[in-house]
Amino acid sequence: MALTRELATAVAAVALFATLAALPTARAEPPATAGDLDTVRKGLEAQSELVTADEAKLAALLEEIRALDKRLLDAARGSQELSRAETSLETDYRERLGHLERAQEERAAAQAVLETRLADVYKRGRLGSSRALVQAATSSEPLRIARYLAAISQADSAPLDRYDQLRKEHSQALAALDEKKEEIDRTKAELSAENANYERARRQKTALLGDIEKDLALHRATRERLTAIESELRKIMVPAPAGPVPSSEALASLYAPSDRSFVERKGTLDSPVTGTLSRRFGEREERGSLVQGLLLESTGDRRVVAVAEGEVVFAGPFPGLGKTIIVNHGGRFHTVYSRLASLAHEVGQKVRQHEVIGTLSSAEPELHFELRSEGKAVDPLPWFAGGEKAFKP
Repeated sequence: MALTRELATAVAAVALFATLAALPTARAEPPATAGDLDTVRKGLEAQSELVTADEAKLAALLEEIRALDKRLLDAARGSQELSRAETSLETDYRERLGHLERAQEERAAAQAVLETRLADVYKRGRLGSSRALVQAATSSEPLRIARYLAAISQADSAPLDRYDQLRKEHSQALAALDEKKEEIDRTKAELSAENANYERARRQKTALLGDIEKDLALHRATRERLTAIESELRKIMVPAPAGPVPSSEALASLYAPSDRSFVERKGTLDSPVTGTLSRRFGEREERGSLVQGLLLESTGDRRVVAVAEGEVVFAGPFPGLGKTIIVNHGGRFHTVYSRLASLAHEVGQKVRQHEVIGTLSSAEPELHFELRSEGKAVDPLPWFAGGEKAFKP
């Protein structure tokens, strides 16, 4: 992939610095020129623009993720409301069926009474018409008896009529409940599809967020490196009036090793991350594995810096440790920085003490740090200034 204009400018500035740092230090005149300083400044400006653009992208993406989270929360609440409505609907359905069942029982009882009465009338009819006429003629209130019988018949028929009316009402109510149930099912299906789309979009945004965080860490690290280069070039181009003119040694010292060997720095190192000590050397993690170094939980900006200058001998995924950078400090001493979210250096690059070499994830901001001597893990705690105090915020 072709380099962008801004990245190409930054690469040119860093290459210029490497050339200046490699010049012999015996020259009396400073090797840098105004053009060199201008090149570095352009690279620094380009990296600052990239950092600003990345930060804007990061802020916009975080806002989009927050909006998606709100939609997912609204969808979850909508699902809960639909579940409550469905439960209420099932209750209404059971109540309607219960009413209809009781009405059927009342109808059956009324039907039995009516059948009994009809059977009784039938039996009386078998006595013969002459006897019925004699009884009617001798009765003093035939009209009243007829009306009484009609009222009984009407009363016996009333439960049947009432059942028919109730059955019609309940059937209409059940049909309405069925329609409402279908509407709830459709809404649930639509809500489920929307929720799936929101979750898919959030996964994509989260992956993009990780890429932007990596770019931002790289651009910030490059900007810091160029800032240091610019500072040294300014000292060379514009020396202090009261002091001697700095030589190219000042520029070369950015990557030059310290006068002391790494082993002589025991008890003077600074923490590689702003945070707290969560696990010591030899303790066990929650998953049961033995800690071969220190676990440091970030409470700051999640940037990880080198504890001393050296050369990157490994940069990439490491089995069981995730993204890892290993720095060789000479004297067969190496430091290991694992569980990184992004890497700011590649194999073969030189790093300075306190230079950013990577970042931690915002979800799990915990650094796995190891110190190895001749390939064997040793307790790093005594190597830090003040011991455990070095990790206190």
